[in-house]
Amino acid sequence: MPVKEKETPEQKAVRIEKWKADMKLAKERKKLEKETEQVEVKEMGIPLDVNTGQPIAEVVELDIPADLNLPKTDPTKQYRDFQKLHRGDQTTISLQELPIEDMIKAKSDLNLREAEEKLPGESPIPFIRKKVEDVQKGLLQETEKAMFKLSEDPPVPFVAKEMIPVKEPTKQNHMSETAVLEVTKPLLSEIKGRIAIKPYVSGEENMGLEDENQPGGAMVISPDSRQLDRIGCEVVNGFITYFTGLNEQAKEVQLLPEAKKRAKIATIRQVVAYLENSIASNFKVRVETCMDNFGTKDDNFWENVTKFRSSGMIQVDQKGSRIPTYWDGVEVELNNATKVLDKSNPKDLIIYYAIQGQGLSLIAPSLNAAIEARGAYKWYLDQPEETANIQTESIKLKYQAAAALETMRTSDENRLFLVSKMVALNNSSYYKRGGPGYTPINFMYKDMSDYIEGKRGEVSIAAVDRFLEFYKMPIDELMWRAILKDAAEYHLLDTKGDGRTYYKNEALGKTIEDIVEYLSRSINEKTAADLSNAIENVWAE
Repeated sequence: MPVKEKETPEQKAVRIEKWKADMKLAKERKKLEKETEQVEVKEMGIPLDVNTGQPIAEVVELDIPADLNLPKTDPTKQYRDFQKLHRGDQTTISLQELPIEDMIKAKSDLNLREAEEKLPGESPIPFIRKKVEDVQKGLLQETEKAMFKLSEDPPVPFVAKEMIPVKEPTKQNHMSETAVLEVTKPLLSEIKGRIAIKPYVSGEENMGLEDENQPGGAMVISPDSRQLDRIGCEVVNGFITYFTGLNEQAKEVQLLPEAKKRAKIATIRQVVAYLENSIASNFKVRVETCMDNFGTKDDNFWENVTKFRSSGMIQVDQKGSRIPTYWDGVEVELNNATKVLDKSNPKDLIIYYAIQGQGLSLIAPSLNAAIEARGAYKWYLDQPEETANIQTESIKLKYQAAAALETMRTSDENRLFLVSKMVALNNSSYYKRGGPGYTPINFMYKDMSDYIEGKRGEVSIAAVDRFLEFYKMPIDELMWRAILKDAAEYHLLDTKGDGRTYYKNEALGKTIEDIVEYLSRSINEKTAADLSNAIENVWAE
């Protein structure tokens, strides 16, 4: 094994001096490299920060022809455009009549010659030349991005000295450029006035929230709380259908008369096309042309719809999980305040038609639907004209019912007794005049008045409708209905497993209409008289 010679003090001093010289040279090269990177902007007169050495951004006024349609950039990118000049039919990039690459090379060579004279030993030109080329390449790429970052045109390859042909934007479906950019709104003639979602206080017991005298008035849910309602759907054999109100294949659309069906389909398509344009940026469908070729084999409207189809096959990802659609994310937040819908807002339009299609379970499509549902809905869609009509009709019906009640009180006590038997809560305790326990007429009058006002458990307008229905009913049918109601109350009738109602083992029928018809026949007169006498005897007590 060779023995390493011990370093003498002289050798050590030489080694240290050489190391210092190498470090100094490396430091000088690093400094020169930094200066070379900045030579482009420095030589052009861009001021540099004294601390960082980085160029200070400043606004540079460029002499750029207006017809070049250059994109707007920040001041630094404007400077990097190097005064783009328009010469005749060709576009060039130049500075002081020199192409970029020649200018950078000239500036770099000048600095390299100066650096070679300053640094002893091996020339640093090859090393720094590579750095200059990298900087040059980066500048050209930045210039290319600044020049051709156009929103409509496809990118054009960068050419510094040659003519660049300008391509026309690709037109879709042979439409004009203006048509591609503009979004046409549907007519929406069915939506009149301001539309809103309002709380519906039915008057039925709701944990005290229905009290109008409490602070804030009557409510449908607790103060400061909210509920979310989302569009419902149905899945059958991997095929999902959302209840959006925008499905032209829905039964409620297909069962309309032909003229109304076509008008409804036209409205649906106009809305879907508007949503595709405004939300999905899909202009393959248009409001103006949505009914073109309707009913023919060339009708391809739904083939071009990408986001707002109401039905389709379920799509799954690689893990087998269902891929959500746009409809899965549609929701509306509800509270005790009125929520106004803007029909010019595409997302509010989606909510409107989902309510109309009964796709939102908490909101009735109208005030009338909320009334008839008897508490099933806590909110309803308010359309001023429709709501005003319903409220006006309700007032008219109340006056009619009040007039009918007064007529029965003064001239038709028997009908008043039978109507009271049909609608009063404690009807089984009503007895006819003549017996020892008869019910005073004023008592029945007061009870029917409260019923009409909705104070006996039913919503006012529904109560009025029911009252007038029995008031206008033929007296014979009204009598039989009252008899049958009390007969069932007194357990004189029996309903068996075949669904029919029996009196003393004699089948009368399945529905109330069937039973009334059966007892009205002369052949069944004995059974009818027997049942009638049994109830009349009770009423005379």
